[in-house]
Amino acid sequence: MADNILPQQMDRTMIEKLLPHKGKMFLQDRITSYDPDNNIITTEFDVKKDCIFYDKDAGGIPSWAAFEIMAQGISALASIKRILRNDTTPPKSGMVLSVTDFTAPVSLFKEGQTLYMNISEDCCVGNVYKYLCILYLDKEDSAPGIKTYISVMEVDDIKGVLENNE
Repeated sequence: MADNILPQQMDRTMIEKLLPHKGKMFLQDRITSYDPDNNIITTEFDVKKDCIFYDKDAGGIPSWAAFEIMAQGISALASIKRILRNDTTPPKSGMVLSVTDFTAPVSLFKEGQTLYMNISEDCCVGNVYKYLCILYLDKEDSAPGIKTYISVMEVDDIKGVLENNE
């Protein structure tokens, strides 16, 4: 990702450079496209046993965990935009403020399944952003598996924010 030129499609190794998340908490496998001018990104995540949310007894990830998978797609978009602006500061942390209108037709995403996400910024006020997040259970499916709105606040120092609110 030298010279601030980013490919439209990125694999996990490239995405790891964009996100502050690491290890089992890293929940993105591919970026398939992005449009920083219109604040849109499409990503994919493969359900596997090494995910922090994986339930061994159930054989998958509970669908409620989709909000965090989508939130990391939001984080990837924010990092892409930062890099394209030639901003060399480290990725900012994002605090999820709300998840609204969340409904899921399934309770579990099974191991081996791929989740396809379309994320677009709905509005922005200061450092608070609202995104429309749509998750598809099949790449060719036209009906969303989950459609929700996620509001996040971008912060420079998440520890400082949390310590000041104790």
